Amino acid sequence: TGLEAVAPVRSIEDLRRKLIALGHSSMWQALAQMQADGLTGDLRLTPAEFGAALAKAGIISEEEQSNMFWAICDPQQVSLEGSPNVSLDELTSALAAVSPMLLLEDLRDRLVKRHGSVQAACDAAGLEDSIQVD
Repeated sequence: TGLEAVAPVRSIEDLRRKLIALGHSSMWQALAQMQADGLTGDLRLTPAEFGAALAKAGIISEEEQSNMFWAICDPQQVSLEGSPNVSLDELTSALAAVSPMLLLEDLRDRLVKRHGSVQAACDAAGLEDSIQVD
């Protein structure tokens, strides 16, 4: 909703809600957008680099970017290495922990794009009598 798009992002759950409100049909889509320009999921990112990746998916507030960086940053890693960094793989794991299974979310998105609704997809697969989707 519009309110979720303007609500401040303070947690991973807030991030997921905002990405959906910004029009991302799945977390995979948002993560793929963050990895545009050859950025790989395992690459260690500084706070500024991580913020730039989030901005590609529409999270442009520096405060929100910082909140997400520190939500997934491992404090032990910072004390061992001296400079904080995170990866998009770590963000993926954090989003997976608060989201429906990412693969199912992506499958649902594909079915809706192809058939208009999950119910229409079930009907097309011949499951109209055995599955009723609300």
